[in-house]
Amino acid sequence: MPLRLTITIAICAILGIITVISLMAKKKLEYKYGLGWIVVALIIMILGIFPKLLELVAHAMGIAIPANAMFYMGFIFVLIVVFSLSISVSKLSEKVRRLSQDLGILRKDVLDLEKQLEKKNEEK
Repeated sequence: MPLRLTITIAICAILGIITVISLMAKKKLEYKYGLGWIVVALIIMILGIFPKLLELVAHAMGIAIPANAMFYMGFIFVLIVVFSLSISVSKLSEKVRRLSQDLGILRKDVLDLEKQLEKKNEEK
């Protein structure tokens, strides 16, 4: 692999890590997601700096071309991210449903209390 490509991969990975850490510091990205992206950036940087390592991984996986192994690992990573986000969305949907129900109950209670207060004021 050409030195220029190795340097480019390393710089992009470092910029990615800095971006993720910045987003986590600003509370725009949760730690559990940020750590996953940092790990991915580190893996990409390691594989970019040591291309023979990618060849060993590809060979161990039974894949003839190292680039195909990289695409395969990327595809698996994306599936994991999508699955974990689906779980998060499901949990948040349930929370929104519960909060909506609680809000409806509270509104009804407030209206009932207002009616009771109006009746007491009219009786006086």
